[in-house]
Amino acid sequence: MFQFVLEGDASNLYDLSFMGARRMLHTQIIQPDAEHSITQMGWGYCGYQKYRQDANSSHSYFDNLYNYYYMTGDMEVVDILKVAVEKKAPEYTRDKEGQLNDQVTGGSSWAAYVGRMASQFASIFHFIGHVYDAKYLDDFKHMFDHAFSVSIVLLSNGDGKEYGFVSNETDVSSGFASGQFWMSSEYFMHSLYMLYNEWGDITLGSSNLKISRVYKAVINGFVEYAAKVHADGDGTWGGTWINRATINYSGNKIGGSITSVVPIAGSDPRIYVTGKANIVSATLRAGALANVSEFTEFGKQGLTWLVDQSTFLNSDSKPWGKENGLLYIRLHHGMSYLDQEAPPVVSDFPAPPNLRITRQGE
Repeated sequence: MFQFVLEGDASNLYDLSFMGARRMLHTQIIQPDAEHSITQMGWGYCGYQKYRQDANSSHSYFDNLYNYYYMTGDMEVVDILKVAVEKKAPEYTRDKEGQLNDQVTGGSSWAAYVGRMASQFASIFHFIGHVYDAKYLDDFKHMFDHAFSVSIVLLSNGDGKEYGFVSNETDVSSGFASGQFWMSSEYFMHSLYMLYNEWGDITLGSSNLKISRVYKAVINGFVEYAAKVHADGDGTWGGTWINRATINYSGNKIGGSITSVVPIAGSDPRIYVTGKANIVSATLRAGALANVSEFTEFGKQGLTWLVDQSTFLNSDSKPWGKENGLLYIRLHHGMSYLDQEAPPVVSDFPAPPNLRITRQGE
């Protein structure tokens, strides 16, 4: 889809993007788990044979599917995904009476409001709220009321700045584990920007925190801690960035003081090129959103650094792999903050013959 927008070659649209969306819609989206439990049947109705072992409702990679709907009007996308919001609203955002639940105590005990799954569920609320039932836009916003209430800390270290850390946990008392920094930038920060872009710099959560305040603080955390805590972290894009940390602090979770930020070891202890690409875009967004010129300059340095990462940018051996997907999925957002204006794109590729969009069951 992005390649079509950049080049105007609609074969990327019809032969790749649309085909990928239909495959998602007709196979991957209806995978049940081994027990065939109702909430883990993916987001489509299915019969009695599983497609593979694991269900995919926890892996809702639907960006291309949303774009496919907006460009074709295929109502089957809506028919399938409205099942998702009907199942997830009672678990995350609605009480038994169907009203928005308490932003601190509401929701299922296991529900997390930060992380990949939460952000993907939020994006489904956002999509269905726009194309089917506007009430789900309230659910989209309410996901962040929860996140701001229970999964975010804003702390200081005495230098006059505020540092934000987000966690997949709902208990962020001192000693909590942060979420993966690269994943926070790719999913949570992106979804939060979508909210900002449509609602403005609103306050969220039980502490009435503005979006710009949280966004700025989280980027401060990336720049000062993720980029510097490791022994080989020199504060540049080329240095070693840690991926997660244990955050220790004194005082309250909003306004307290950092006592230590300790790297967490694991299978992905550092942030790779792919993850840094997402942070580059989030940093540039923060520069514009919070009017911080240092972020803008640092983000542009990140784009310059990425150009030299030829191993990823020119990966002929795996052009459609996960690594390149992670690298590019948010990068175009960052590039939009460059001063140079892109030329208009005009496609001369003809529309496919006899294109007919139908509702499910027709």
